[in-house]
Amino acid sequence: MRTDTELALTLLVVDFDEDRETSRAFRVMAPGALIVLRGSVERARLLGVVEPERLRAALRSAL
Repeated sequence: MRTDTELALTLLVVDFDEDRETSRAFRVMAPGALIVLRGSVERARLLGVVEPERLRAALRSAL
């Protein structure tokens, strides 16, 4: 496992099945979604299995 120390971010995990209100607010229709925000602006949306470099790039877009 690799630690990416350059990405100092806040991570909010929402249980799709338990918190339908939040899921609807972010227009998440199925589990396995990752939404990257900078403030209230959506910077990236990834679904399903994602390659590590694509995930890092999406997270960096919020910095």
